[in-house]
Amino acid sequence: MSAYLVRFDLLFPEIAEHETRLLALNGGQAFPTDDYGLLESYCPDPGCDCQRVMLNIISRRDQNQVATISYGFDRTAIHAGPYLDPLNPQSPYAAALLRIIGAYLESEPAYVQRLKAHYALIKAAANPNHPAHHKLSAWLGEAQKLTKMDDPAADLREALRVISEHEPAFKALERKSRQKHRHSAKKTGK
Repeated sequence: MSAYLVRFDLLFPEIAEHETRLLALNGGQAFPTDDYGLLESYCPDPGCDCQRVMLNIISRRDQNQVATISYGFDRTAIHAGPYLDPLNPQSPYAAALLRIIGAYLESEPAYVQRLKAHYALIKAAANPNHPAHHKLSAWLGEAQKLTKMDDPAADLREALRVISEHEPAFKALERKSRQKHRHSAKKTGK
């Protein structure tokens, strides 16, 4: 697997706006009731056939990442998952979200097929002739620069810039949530 994973929505924002999964979960005591966006990241290395997705679980209300779940498409592989990625921070309720989202992945083969299609799109973007290749190259160049910084102030500025790149994804999730709630309110007459 590549040292860098690329977010699907950064290379394919139009597709991601329509296909990013948003789950409305009633957590009870296990985790906060909220809408949770499943933002996808994939390995862009064309020489790697890792066959996996990293799902960054984002709380709509807090707009924070609350869990990072790794999921392999080859269900017979030793590290197929789903599991909480040990290299990423996890919230206190990440394990409860893992159980829910793991069960969701197992029960929704159409969604898993969509994730596989997104994986293929990211791999295809590594081809210099692909329309998204320039975005991928630029992103990888920025990611490599981040790992070489020694100036803490520059690191902070760069981190803030990268965080601000999440904003379009949050706005898309917010739009989806508002549409869902409007649709729900129409059904219940509220």
